[in-house]
Amino acid sequence: MGEIQPHRHCPVCGISMPADQEFCSKKCEDRWNAVVKQKKKVIYLMRILVAVVIGILLVSMLLR
Repeated sequence: MGEIQPHRHCPVCGISMPADQEFCSKKCEDRWNAVVKQKKKVIYLMRILVAVVIGILLVSMLLR
């Protein structure tokens, strides 16, 4: 049985690639960056939503 060369797998598509690369192609890198950007946007919007809910609760408590 042959020895397996050091390698990694693309985090997007799973294709085997050299160990010194992060992505197998520019297309996969762009797709990864788009997903990361979308996740950051969702986290930002969730933080705003939590802040608004807490603000509403505080205002309603103060007006009692």
